[in-house]
Formats: sequence, structure tokens, C-alpha cells
Amino acid sequence: MNPFLSSILSRNLIDRSQRHRRNVLAKYRELLDVSGRTPDQIRTHQNRKLTGLLRHAALQVPRWQSQLPAPDEITEDHAQELLRRLAIMDRAAIQADPQSFVARDAQHTVEDATGGSTGTPLVFLVDRETQVAREASLYWADSLAGWRYGDRIAMLWGSDKDNRSAAADAKLAFRWWIDNRRWFNAFNMGEEQMAAFHRAMNRFRPHIIVAYAGSLEVYARFLESLGHGQGTMDNGRETMGDRQGTIDDGRKTMGQGQKGFDEQNLSLAHRPLPIANCKSVGYPLRALVASAEMLTPRARETAERVFGKPVFNRYGSREFGALAAEDGGGQGLRINPSDCILEVDSTDPVNLPGPLLVTYLANHTMPFIRYNTGDLACMSADGTRILSLAGRESDTIRTASGKMIHGEFFTHLLYRANYVREFQFVQETLNQYRLLLVAQQPESKAIEDSIRADIYEELGADISLELAYVEEIPVLSSGKRKFTISKIAS
Repeated sequence: MNPFLSSILSRNLIDRSQRHRRNVLAKYRELLDVSGRTPDQIRTHQNRKLTGLLRHAALQVPRWQSQLPAPDEITEDHAQELLRRLAIMDRAAIQADPQSFVARDAQHTVEDATGGSTGTPLVFLVDRETQVAREASLYWADSLAGWRYGDRIAMLWGSDKDNRSAAADAKLAFRWWIDNRRWFNAFNMGEEQMAAFHRAMNRFRPHIIVAYAGSLEVYARFLESLGHGQGTMDNGRETMGDRQGTIDDGRKTMGQGQKGFDEQNLSLAHRPLPIANCKSVGYPLRALVASAEMLTPRARETAERVFGKPVFNRYGSREFGALAAEDGGGQGLRINPSDCILEVDSTDPVNLPGPLLVTYLANHTMPFIRYNTGDLACMSADGTRILSLAGRESDTIRTASGKMIHGEFFTHLLYRANYVREFQFVQETLNQYRLLLVAQQPESKAIEDSIRADIYEELGADISLELAYVEEIPVLSSGKRKFTISKIAS
């Protein structure tokens, strides 16, 4: 559908009964407005919302009443100082006693759940404000990549819930048609399915592809095997700031980077890519958005080489929508300025990764306050950007000697093994490991022996290491592809 027509129809035909779409668009305008403010102005805006959330939690939420002072003692001047004195909230505590985290006056609630890629899915409650804020945050994050309201978006996604709904519900399918959004199932990415994706995308002609980072790389490699690829990336990022505009102008996962792991990642998309004799994929793309899992340097480079457009990394979750997203400036991911306060639990948050904590300001039904996401990150000193996302704590390998090894080590280790298409490193116990490789065995064992030697040197000479060649790496139940998995408690 023509983007202008989609923008008109979606505003006037979708969610009319409760004005949900109009509320989402109003919230989106708020996000754009707050994004343009100075760090001090953003902090003032957040303090006002945080004060309201803490007063509400002190009055209505059993879990927080014992930790917070009386509501009238919570002021904007000291709200963030008070916040940082509160205990850290985690998934296990919620699962053990979920009702204690729910406000007594909760109304118009809906039950939702995470995908469960870290184990048991987390069931939580959201209210209307949360639903509006989550949806608007995705608009905001996509806009940082050049999306404009009404543009066509292809979703290469792995959510059973979303894909089933889009395929089975005629009313919802009609909604997606009006919204210029199509769903492609990342759970099923065999060669025949990807060929069908490509034919469908050539008909749909998306302006933006939003995808799991791993699925985007798999799809790009498939297209490249067919001879597709633009070879060089156009300079599409330099005008992105002019594209955000407002709604009426006609018109955003897991990241990488972090100085201690791979500093050049953040500017990778700004460097020219190799020229190749390939044919265009044929979509009128502005950009690609990677989310939901680690975006490795190789995945970014591959997608940009094949599609000839920049990849924008996005970080978010089912609980909160988009928490942060790249904006093309090469300075990490801009944090959602209106709906969350992020902290890194580290002695040096700028340089030393620590657990990423979220205080979500939009959910008063089940407040998430200092919630440990399970991800490791570094943040800018002014708290406006995530400088890097270093993966999940469960993706960090802990050896018998107590040494902590981040999953990026194995990614870089396998860069020189050009014959490897995919890999997964699995820690079974403190001394037992498996390295799964999707590849033809090399003619010479020299590279393989070198990989083994480097792993032994890093993890210890007495470990048990099984190296196996497999036809495919199994995806998680959520559809995500994890390249490092630790099965021991952190």
C-alpha cells in the first residue's frame, strides 16, 4: 500500500473504540519531543515521572511499601537518590510471589509473558498506559533508522504469538495490511522458505526490515548465495536526523560494541564495504533494524554488504518495548528518554560492564523498579546512551578457576575460520564444553587445532572439549540464535 494512504487509513480505521492508535501517536510525538531535549531537561522529565511511580508504589504495591518512605516524603529532588537505595528486583523474585508486585488498585490489566529464552517465561501484567508506551517506543526506535509513519515494514520475527496472530486472525491480518506490515516466520528458515520470503518481499517492497539479528544474517547469507547483494552501502545515515520530523510530515536488541570487547563495532556501518559483482535484492530499503539478540560485527557487515543499507541495532523486551536504539551517530544506542531509567550495576559503568537495571516508568499496574534484565552493559556518563551491550550474564563463561570469559571471545576466535558459517559454544559444566560448527570440515586441521589450542589456553588445559560438525544449530524456543550458552548457575 502507498505509505501516505496507509498513514491516513491506519489513523482513522484502527483501534477507534478506545482511541488506542491516536494515543500511541500522541505518545510517539512525546518521545520525539523529549528526545530533542538536553540531558538536564530529560533528567527533569524523568524525575517527575519517577516521583509519581515511587509514590504510587509506596501506596499501592506490597513489595515496595516496606522499602519506600511515605508518599508525601518522596520528592523530585531526591527521587533518583532514593531509587538507587532500593533493592534490585529480579525475575526469580517475581516468579516466587508475583502478586506482591501488583498494585492493589490495578485496573484494565492484561496478562503478558516473555518468550522464555532464559528459561521459564515471566508472566506479568500491563495496563493501557503500558500498551500505548510499548507500541510508541517501537515507532520511536524505528524512526531513528529512517522509518516514517505509513512506511512498509517486513518483520522477520520469531514470536509464535505474533506470527500465529498475523496468520490466523483475519481481522488482525487486515490491520497489518492497513499498517503496511508483513510477518515472516523466523522459526522456519529453510532454503525453500527463504526463497518464498524473497519473492514475497519483492512484491511487498519494504522500506524497513526488522529482524532478529541472527535471522537477518542467515537471510542475508542466503540471498548472497543466490548472487544478490549491493556490494557497497550507501550513505543513508547522514540524513536520518531529518527524517524523524513529526507524524504529520508524512512521513525505530542485542547490541555489541563496548570498548572492552569490540570498540570498532559502533562505527562499522560508517565504513565503506567491499564492492562485489552482485545484483540488487530489489527492495526499496532505507535501513535494517536488528533486535532481540546479539548483533555481532559479522552479522552487521554481512547484512550491510548484501542489502547495501545500514543496520541499526535496537535493544528492548516484551516487558518494556524499545529501551534503546541506534540513531546513526556511532555513539552507541540512545536510551528511550521518556519511559525508562537505566542503570549499570558496576563500579565503572562507562568502562566496566555490569548488570543492566531498568526502572520502567509507564507500568503502574506492576511496577518494574531496578529490574535486573540479565544483560551486561556499559553506559555513557550522562546516562543517555548505552555504549555497549555485552550479552547476557548467562552467556558469560565461568571457568573452574573463577575466570569470567565473555561470549565475544568465541566470536572473534572463529573470525579466522572462514569455512564456518555458524557456531555455538556450550558450557555444560565447569569442565565440559561443546563447540558446534555448521561447516564443511577443513582440508587442513591446522585451523581447527589452532582454535582448540586457543580455547584450552583461555579456559584451561584440563577441560573436556568436544568439537562437532553439525548440519544446523538449533534455535531456542523463542526463535533466537545464541552463539554462547552457559548451563551453569552464574
